[in-house]
Amino acid sequence: MKLVNRFITDDGGATSIEYGVLAGFLSVMIVAGAYAIGENLGPIFDEIVKYLP
Repeated sequence: MKLVNRFITDDGGATSIEYGVLAGFLSVMIVAGAYAIGENLGPIFDEIVKYLP
């Protein structure tokens, strides 16, 4: 009975799920940001290349 009670009151799994959700959210934000910035960086790098020897 103690094992079942300890299993029910353990919230370690919830913390792991929260970290997983947070990591997933951050991954989506990083990919979206890289995609948005990536389209604008092409012309900037083209301009920089013009001034390189």
